[in-house]
Amino acid sequence: DDTVIVCSFMVQMPSHDPVSFDIVYPLQTLKPISSQLRSRVQNEYAVDDRTWKERLQNAVLSIPLTLSAELGRPKTTLGKLWNSKVGDTFTMALPESVLIKIAGQSVFRADVGKVGPNAAVSMKNRVKDNRKKDV
Repeated sequence: DDTVIVCSFMVQMPSHDPVSFDIVYPLQTLKPISSQLRSRVQNEYAVDDRTWKERLQNAVLSIPLTLSAELGRPKTTLGKLWNSKVGDTFTMALPESVLIKIAGQSVFRADVGKVGPNAAVSMKNRVKDNRKKDV
């Protein structure tokens, strides 16, 4: 069994439960730089701690997210779908607003529109957290 150093973190996003994770470093991998680690902790802790937190926050806030917006659910029959070909069109009513989701979780309600030649969504309001909390 090897000795390890465990750094525990907790991240909490608005309207979500906190998530904890650990980074585990085998002690043997840190031994070659132990003198550098020791001197930094002793001499620069306050300044580096703030800088480290800011860098971590910037890194977390820079994580790319993919938003999805479901514009509709057109209905058809199996026969029409089976016989459809490239260029066929299924019509649908455009909703007044759409749900914006990240990883399947609804986060905003938005209006659909255009910005220049691109389709766009304009955030109207944040979706309330519907998950049950532990009591």
